[in-house]
Amino acid sequence: MARPTFKIDQARLRGLRQEQGLTQTVLACKVAALLGTLSDPTQARQYQRIEKTGKTSVKYAKALATILNVSTSLLQGAEDPDTGPDPYSYVQHIRGLLKEQLDNDTSQALRVLDMQYRQRYHDDGWECLTDDLAERIEQAQLVRNPQQIAELVTLTGIPKEQLLAPANIRGFWFIAVRSRMLDCTEIVEGATSVTLRVGDILKEHLGHLGHDSEIHLQRDKPWTRIEIVRPRVNDRMYIDIARAQPGENGLRWIDTSWREDFVLTPGLIEQAYDNADVVTDFSGKTTPGDIHRLRLVVTEHDGTYGDPLRRMVVRGEIDNLPAALKETMAKEACSRLLFTNWLTSGLRDALVPHLVQHPAADWQISANRSGIDFKLKNRRESSHGFFEIKYRVTLTEEVRSNTFECVPMRKHHIDKLQKDIEEWLTEGYVPYETDTVVPDFEPV
Repeated sequence: MARPTFKIDQARLRGLRQEQGLTQTVLACKVAALLGTLSDPTQARQYQRIEKTGKTSVKYAKALATILNVSTSLLQGAEDPDTGPDPYSYVQHIRGLLKEQLDNDTSQALRVLDMQYRQRYHDDGWECLTDDLAERIEQAQLVRNPQQIAELVTLTGIPKEQLLAPANIRGFWFIAVRSRMLDCTEIVEGATSVTLRVGDILKEHLGHLGHDSEIHLQRDKPWTRIEIVRPRVNDRMYIDIARAQPGENGLRWIDTSWREDFVLTPGLIEQAYDNADVVTDFSGKTTPGDIHRLRLVVTEHDGTYGDPLRRMVVRGEIDNLPAALKETMAKEACSRLLFTNWLTSGLRDALVPHLVQHPAADWQISANRSGIDFKLKNRRESSHGFFEIKYRVTLTEEVRSNTFECVPMRKHHIDKLQKDIEEWLTEGYVPYETDTVVPDFEPV
């Protein structure tokens, strides 16, 4: 390794590594692979020295930043003034202040609480105590209840001015919803809570509707906007989200940090896919781009969730649907329902012949976020009820010939598909009298 000329904040590096669930050895191997160097035990020791001393080369620091998905300046301990303090650094800061109070025996109440936490959580007692107090401080900054703040000052021994300095543990988020059916504003804590709350709103607004729906995701920092369109009723809902930092003069909007984006962005996309038929993501990509190219793809597996062995594509005769029928359903905003029903009908003749090769009782059918899984009971371990993945059905768009991308599939459509398949197995397989060519599995 080159002569160490780059200084890293050791606590920041350790915190980033732990947050992403990486051991020192695993991270060292990832860096070695990125740099094209031999991965051996010396790599782990090399990394351990960096985490201990904070010294490395610019090249190694850039590799660390790439793997941890951060900037090199963040590795050096820099803070973004527009996103609030770093959560890990903030907790460490509070932990240091509380340790100082205990060492100076400033607060008897804090000492008693420390003993209680150590009795309850043993070796983790101190971390649990300081984490809980940091969250209480953050919550007090939003409410600004004088009595609550006074109690925290007495308990922690930390002066009021320091307690009210900007905090960041979970973070506060402002959500504003506007539509003909619902108008409300809320404040929630944490990016994960934001995605869950948005999911609840979307389910309430779209969950039981059979008509087409669209979701558009847009970002203009510090704001994130979710636009929900229901063409049948000419209705639009807008959900606006912003990261909020409480202060003496109220809330101010701040940019989301990289950590918050790491949770928020995929979480909102996931909620959109679960609740709408067409989704335009933050990059401007619309999925599906052409509803006429919807396909059900069935993959066959060897009992694991690894790469599939074979693939079967169900096209459901969509291309042969009468133009007048498609136009009528489009006017009624029911195009998605029309196409998925035809695909489901085609799936029956394609898949059920393979399923009935085993007794219906041997199959476990379950929904996943994009379709249906078929698990076959392992007879060698039948007493334990162990099932192996055999087939997976996913709704896709054929973006190019034999190239498929997953598309949104609403939960009630997935639930209906699962119910249909269970009924097919119960009824037994009787082929439809039709000249339709039934697809079969082909190598992937």
